[in-house]
Amino acid sequence: MKHALSKVLLAAVFAAWIPTNPVWAEALTVGYVDLDKIRDEYKKYRDALEEIKTIKEKEQANLDEMSSEFDKSLKQFEIKKGLSTEEQSQTELEELRRKWNILSEFKVTKDQELEKKSREKLTPLIDTIMNTIKDVAAANGYHLVFKMKDLAYWDTRLDITPKVLAALNKE
Repeated sequence: MKHALSKVLLAAVFAAWIPTNPVWAEALTVGYVDLDKIRDEYKKYRDALEEIKTIKEKEQANLDEMSSEFDKSLKQFEIKKGLSTEEQSQTELEELRRKWNILSEFKVTKDQELEKKSREKLTPLIDTIMNTIKDVAAANGYHLVFKMKDLAYWDTRLDITPKVLAALNKE
């Protein structure tokens, strides 16, 4: 009986509280954003991706050139192998291993540098995107904004992507 009375009392307090609580008194305004579209159409983000792509292509060209030189050295070693003494072959083989190690280290180093440069370029832009979404949502009275990818169904009237893109691209 005492337990039932406390439930009734709790329900009464909760019922009295809901209409006076500002969160429950107004309807929630919900929107969504298409982050893929934002990344595709945000000029600064596209420019950063293009710059990263250019750097990657340049480094790949350097790596391809080094690989080609290594392949030539390897072919020359194979040709001379039968004509060289065991000692000469061993020395040339050690030189090939050294070149291979240099090539491998170069690739790892360049991959790490590219990853670092990508983070340096893109992280501030991602932060700008997220802050702009918050600003647009706040300015337009939205309480919740979801990523479109996380939704099973949406009404296109709830899409704030164009407003976010307009704000981002006017900077």
